[in-house]
Amino acid sequence: MGHTFADNILDTYVGVYQFHRATDISKAALYSQLNSIKSFTDDWYLHRTSGGKIALPEAFASRLDVHLNTYVEKVTSHDAGVTISVDGETTEYDAVVVATTATNAKEIYTNPTEGQRAVMEQAKYAASIVVAFKIPAGTFSTPTGNVADTVSAVWIPYAESTLLSSYSNESEKGKELVRDGKTLLLAFFREDGAHEYIPKSDEEIFAAANAEVTRLCPFINDASVLEPHDLYRWEEAMPKFYAGSLKKVKHFLETDQGKNNIWFAGDYLNAPWTEGALRMGQRVAGQVDESMQ
Repeated sequence: MGHTFADNILDTYVGVYQFHRATDISKAALYSQLNSIKSFTDDWYLHRTSGGKIALPEAFASRLDVHLNTYVEKVTSHDAGVTISVDGETTEYDAVVVATTATNAKEIYTNPTEGQRAVMEQAKYAASIVVAFKIPAGTFSTPTGNVADTVSAVWIPYAESTLLSSYSNESEKGKELVRDGKTLLLAFFREDGAHEYIPKSDEEIFAAANAEVTRLCPFINDASVLEPHDLYRWEEAMPKFYAGSLKKVKHFLETDQGKNNIWFAGDYLNAPWTEGALRMGQRVAGQVDESMQ
């Protein structure tokens, strides 16, 4: 029973939320997530933002001076503050929040403390590929015709597919995801499948995803229904909370967060998914504000 549960339930959960196998997540990380589901069940129900997910960052951005498509060359701390080099020009700041992946942070932060370097070096990521197909908007409707019975997402055990971890019906996210009678089906690659297909052409990726979705999805009886729309090679999709990683991050947060007026934020710092990254951003903003008093 233990192995059966691990292979078909726990591994499926980890594959959906993290894209890798359950063997790559620590007991502490897994137990904390499962305890969250048990203790804060209502918070795990899906809630849609009016206007789509983009509405939230756009609302934040409307109150800030945001620069898009801007290449940050390097971030350097010094006694008087922090210097940022952007597109060949440098600007001085009192403090800087580096809110990006550990890989990007390592590339731009020129003189980290030993503790800051260590937390960037310890980060590991799982890859994925997200493939979007256009489908008729009513494809996932159930025979009852009841909207509440419409399928939103399907989790796939590893035993059933070594390529995909899940697929979703995007029409469930709001009417803005239905256009001209079509919506999107998103297929998510597991880490192993992503590593195999990331170097391949878009056509090969679409073909592999099409064949697997057609095989697995009872609502799709004809492969021609899946119309290729877009895909994204997500090489650092989710951080891995492997055994020992939580303690390493905890040590960094207690000893080197904010050193040299450089603050780190991101999901790899024990803050999984969009929700965790958002909460961490709020926490870091408060810490920066307090340090500037």
